[in-house]
Amino acid sequence: MCRYILLILTLLSFNAGKAQEAYGLEFACKNIAQEARTSLDLTPENPLSVKEKYSLAFDLSFMPWDSSYFGYVFRMIDEKKQNIDLIYNVHTNAVDVVTGNEFSGISFTIGKDALYHQWNNIRFDFNTLAHTLAVSINGRPVKSIRSPVISGRHIRVCFGANHRKTFKTFDLPPMRIKDVKIYGDNILQHHWPLDQRKGNTDKDLLTGQAAGI
Repeated sequence: MCRYILLILTLLSFNAGKAQEAYGLEFACKNIAQEARTSLDLTPENPLSVKEKYSLAFDLSFMPWDSSYFGYVFRMIDEKKQNIDLIYNVHTNAVDVVTGNEFSGISFTIGKDALYHQWNNIRFDFNTLAHTLAVSINGRPVKSIRSPVISGRHIRVCFGANHRKTFKTFDLPPMRIKDVKIYGDNILQHHWPLDQRKGNTDKDLLTGQAAGI
């Protein structure tokens, strides 16, 4: 069973002197057994049906002073067994998007102060008809690409460790996640705030669907 720690204390930004919001999910990831590493599975039972144009957004920060940051922020799998991954690359200190088994061409960096001491909003905008993906961070466009992998309409999304058969991943960065949202045609359809202080689930505020932790 994956362990998790909810942020119940205020996290201070050293430079700005401003506090991060005091909730979110902190991922256990290093120097522990693989089966104990944190997983946030938005779809523990059934996949999510999404619109032709949909978006995935969430807030991300990393825990400072860790010895290793490589790993999967999330992995998305569709009904065609195609995957889209967000991976932190320690060699370039960048966050890379992988479509299928190939680097998508989308890569971005986040300054260390912002990465460690602030929440950073990351958004993926998918168009399954045009097979395009556009990524933005903190409202700033990063890049848009076209790929045949961007075509699925029934998705599974897992942050951190992933225990799904041929898509298993156990490498993940020491990260914090909050306010995971999915939009359809720019209308909010799912929202997992990750603000619960106990239990192994977090409830979607709009549908009541539970994400597994």
